[in-house]
Amino acid sequence: MDNTKLKKIFEFLEKTAGEKTAGEKTPLKWKIINDFDSINEDDLVFEGNLDLFQSSAVKLPNNLTVIGYLDIRVTDIKELPDNLTVHGGLFITDLEIDSIPNNLKAYSINAKGTSLSKKYSYKEIANMIKEKGGKFKLLSI
Repeated sequence: MDNTKLKKIFEFLEKTAGEKTAGEKTPLKWKIINDFDSINEDDLVFEGNLDLFQSSAVKLPNNLTVIGYLDIRVTDIKELPDNLTVHGGLFITDLEIDSIPNNLKAYSINAKGTSLSKKYSYKEIANMIKEKGGKFKLLSI
C-alpha cells in the first residue's frame, strides 16, 4: 500500500473517530517517515518509546518531547532538532551528527561513532551540551 493511501486512511480515521476512539490520530512515527509537513503542535509530546531505528527518517521536528527513549540509529538524520527532550535514552550511535542543538535534554545520550565523538572528547561534548542550555545524566561516546 502506498503512502498516499495510508495517509487517506489515517485522515478518514481522524475525521470519523467516535467516542470510543476519540483521540486517535495518525502515528507520529508514520508522519516523521512519510509526511513530515503534517506534524503539528499536538504531535510534539510523544508518550512512549519512539523507535526509528533503520527507518527512512531524515529529520525530527523542533520542540519534540519523547517520554521514553528515542532511537534514531541507522537513519539519515544529520542533525538533532532544537529543544529536543528525551526522558529516557537518546540513541544516535554512528550517525553523521556533528553539532549539538539548543536545549538538548536527555537522561542518557549514546553518541558512540558519531561525527561528534570522532572530533571531540567526552568533556568537550558535555560542555557543548551545557553551553547550549542542555543537560543529561549519562553520556557515552
